[in-house]
Amino acid sequence: INVRTGRLDKFGKDGHNILYVAGISGSGKSTLALNLAKRLNAEPIHLDWYYDGQSKEYTPFRKFLEKNGVDFKKVYKNNKLNYEESDKIFPLLQQYSKDHKLIVEGVQLLDNTMSLDTAKVLLNEPIISVQTSAKVSSNRASNRDNSSIKIADALKAKKLQNIFDDQTALSIGQAYTDYLSKK
Repeated sequence: INVRTGRLDKFGKDGHNILYVAGISGSGKSTLALNLAKRLNAEPIHLDWYYDGQSKEYTPFRKFLEKNGVDFKKVYKNNKLNYEESDKIFPLLQQYSKDHKLIVEGVQLLDNTMSLDTAKVLLNEPIISVQTSAKVSSNRASNRDNSSIKIADALKAKKLQNIFDDQTALSIGQAYTDYLSKK
């Protein structure tokens, strides 16, 4: 797996209880997040479960969201994200992290579904961006979802990921620095 990272040395310190894992659909971020959660004794949060309105998983985080006013019947209506309801999720995620160590992954980190400017929030947070080619990612996502994802859509998503990486200041140099700080 090829990744770019930023600020990994902050994870678990001084209120930085979330390690974000971003990447395009089919990049391997869910697999990486689950493995990291096990190794780091953290709770995995799959943003798709909360933003797509399809999940029936009743996790501690879902219970927390419902207790704090998120109505999952309203998050995704008429095959569209209902921003009025979904905009409650990300701020509650940050609140939840005060008492929980989390690995948070999702394509939502790359797009505009967040109520806050995601890049601004992530500028100071530990983050990993999973790098795969558009072709590989679209093939994986198509196989996983039993659907056809157009390569043009995957290329558009890859371009968005590159912009995201630039905005959140992820670099190979930072990845090396993070690696050395762990030794």
